[in-house]
Amino acid sequence: DGKNEVTAASLVIPKLTPVDKGILGDVDGDGEVTIIDVTCIQRILVGLIEPDDAMTTRADVDKKDGIDITDATFIQRWLLGIETGLSIGEKIK
Repeated sequence: DGKNEVTAASLVIPKLTPVDKGILGDVDGDGEVTIIDVTCIQRILVGLIEPDDAMTTRADVDKKDGIDITDATFIQRWLLGIETGLSIGEKIK
């Protein structure tokens, strides 16, 4: 019937959270790092989301060459409890 259909537009609506209140890896700005943040990075990479400066800072977890798929992979690894050597999940200073 289409009433419960999930569309790309309905999946993620990032919040414009100031970077000084941000958490590294919390791309959508909801206050926690989840798989939705990985989805945000994927949407940024294909042009469905235009990130602001704060979002870019939260998404570029490895601080190399801006946002790329490596950042999404690091967040996924962190969510699985695999050591990344990065400050994912910590308040951005």
